[in-house]
Amino acid sequence: MGKSKTLQWLGNEATPVSLNVRILETSPCGVNCPLGTNVKAYVSLIAAGRFLDALEEIRRTNPFPGICGRVCHHPCEEQCLRKDFDEALAIAALKRFVADYELRRGIIPRFSPARPGGEKVAVIGSGPAGLTCAADLARQGCQVTVFEASPVPGGMLSTGIPAYRLPRDILHFEIEAIRALGVDIKVDTRIGDRISFDQVADRHRAVFIATGAQRPVHLEIPGEGEVRQGLIDWVSLLKEAALGRAQRPGKRVVVVGGGDTAVDSARVATRLGAESVRLLYRRSREQMPAHPVGVKDAEAEGIIFSFLATPVRLVIREGRLEGVECIRLRLGGKDKSGRPRPLPVPGSEFLVPCDALIPAIGQKLDSSFLAEGHGLEITEENLLFVHENTLETSRVGVFGGGDAVSGPASVVEAIAAGHRAASSILRHLQGLPLKAGGEGAPHHELALELLPPVRKGRNQSPRLSLEESRESFREIEQGLSEAEAIEEAQRCLRCGPCLECRICVGVCQSKQLILERDSRSAGSGYSMEHMLFRLPLETCREIAAGDNVPLRYDGRLYRASAVTVKINDILCRGCGMCEETCDYKAIRVSYRRDGFFIAQVEEDMCRGCGTCVSVCPTGAVDQGFFSSDRIMGQVKEVLRPKKQELPVLLLACRWSGVAQILPAERRGKLVELMCVGRLAAGDLLRIIELGAAGVLILGCAEERCHYGFGCRVAEDNLRRLCALLELLGIPADRIRLLRSVEAGSEELAFEVESFIRELNSREVG
Repeated sequence: MGKSKTLQWLGNEATPVSLNVRILETSPCGVNCPLGTNVKAYVSLIAAGRFLDALEEIRRTNPFPGICGRVCHHPCEEQCLRKDFDEALAIAALKRFVADYELRRGIIPRFSPARPGGEKVAVIGSGPAGLTCAADLARQGCQVTVFEASPVPGGMLSTGIPAYRLPRDILHFEIEAIRALGVDIKVDTRIGDRISFDQVADRHRAVFIATGAQRPVHLEIPGEGEVRQGLIDWVSLLKEAALGRAQRPGKRVVVVGGGDTAVDSARVATRLGAESVRLLYRRSREQMPAHPVGVKDAEAEGIIFSFLATPVRLVIREGRLEGVECIRLRLGGKDKSGRPRPLPVPGSEFLVPCDALIPAIGQKLDSSFLAEGHGLEITEENLLFVHENTLETSRVGVFGGGDAVSGPASVVEAIAAGHRAASSILRHLQGLPLKAGGEGAPHHELALELLPPVRKGRNQSPRLSLEESRESFREIEQGLSEAEAIEEAQRCLRCGPCLECRICVGVCQSKQLILERDSRSAGSGYSMEHMLFRLPLETCREIAAGDNVPLRYDGRLYRASAVTVKINDILCRGCGMCEETCDYKAIRVSYRRDGFFIAQVEEDMCRGCGTCVSVCPTGAVDQGFFSSDRIMGQVKEVLRPKKQELPVLLLACRWSGVAQILPAERRGKLVELMCVGRLAAGDLLRIIELGAAGVLILGCAEERCHYGFGCRVAEDNLRRLCALLELLGIPADRIRLLRSVEAGSEELAFEVESFIRELNSREVG
């Protein structure tokens, strides 16, 4: 996100209006998501009532929407710009809603089918990292076997997160969807028992270690090694509770720690019958890493919190725990984690009587499944070493990720590691270098720093009563209703570049304007740049109702042009196709007194998506900024006589992103269209008549086409033009269509340069 700048409207009659804007490369919520999930896209779909489409969008990056909708720490919400206005959008609750919507209706997830055959890959551990990696590899045709030591799949999702936060039917449903891809999950199969790690590595082309960090960290205080009864590790407690085998840990229970596992251990102990539970944390409440909602719920359930306190000695009698001696702490300077360092307060010791102690202060890799000579490097923190960019370990063909590498982290971070590992494994299987190339150029858009929506707090999910929740493992959060989910999704400000096109149709409350650099102030030669800028509807009505509104941004003069559509009364036949396709309800066909039906546009409702333009059979619908006259004006500028080379024109779809990946020296020859399918044969012939040596049309692949049929229409138009050119004696190959521009910049540059060299090598009449 760039620095704040000022956009000044320079109206002739009104006083200049200044607005604070900043450049966004993408929506802030998406930037802060470890998976890069297109949050704005699926929230917009929910707002439009397209719940299954929203779920499909989520699953592009996240195979566990129902799980993450419940247990994700939702960093996306931390960056939601709405929080500066009233409250952040309830993004996690919306993700959960669409997952529950599918489950309640018994709908089978719409995953891409796995391809049969392929290389054999082993995944050790069926947690979120392991299952994500397995799913990605299965879709690419790999034969994936997942080895899980526990009797149930899911790793810590199954045995570390209690059912009151993550119901088992949700977990089972989403794991079974991964099984359906052909992934073989072998439970009760601990590596090192019936099968060794070396045997697994020998039988598979690649191995992904995703065992998590399931060995609890000890307190290392006097008396810890002498306890025979009363000292309970949190991993065993939560696992036994998840499997329905746990008993009451004790009457008076003390839990040590400040993370979610500590809070869950305390709440589980309460549900198992403990009469009193106290949680000790060595820092303040504000420093506590556990999610605030869980802490608040724990307090409501009667758990006592003692902050700035830590155990220093266990009180034992005949091997049985009778209490914990603790000391008060104060916060000093920052430690290596950046948090205040807890320091003991001399003489502040106090005794906490208890018969059960649950240390939940951390976890580390359990490497006991590895035999001697395994060839893997283990770090000083007792974690698996991997190369940062590739996740490959010190042993070729063996990769690692998730908590086994990072230490305790979030579910969504583990999913991200699974994706990265799958990508590296696929490159390894193909014999390619493991480090993938860089990403393409970012898209930029100006966005207002603060949009003025109606103030409205977020919708809160209904919850079980305190009496119901503390006595059972039933899920506490009950989720949003359909009406609540739609209402919550409509609170989204839609900030960030408008790259999703029709996904936001029907709910976006912004008007789209094109900022066009004034060529008169751009120096000699042809030069134009334009950016998409979205304004609140009311602002557009007041200061940008007309065309070519002057403005100044970053020291340069621009013109603002609305992208709303207009109807040519002469060409319109009143067929109604535009009305049928407009999701904004901005066009209606009405009966005129002269006996004709004609389409009319309500400009306040129009968002300039261009769908109506694309379907009009007579060309009666035209779009501001992309009108035929404006496009031809740009064409004439590009085709001004050049001394060194013949003028070759590049025509590209505005949605394709060609402007970002085209070689810099060729961008001056580019004219962007609303859609290449709107370029009629007559338009192309006119371009040839204006002096173009050739025309290269750059269209989108059909599955990525904004309108779904742009290139097909362009091909039909080009076929008709070629027949006409032959009659006129003009070589038809002076015009070419490149159907897909999905390739990287190198491939695109090659196609462009090849076409130009071919034309320049012949005499053009």
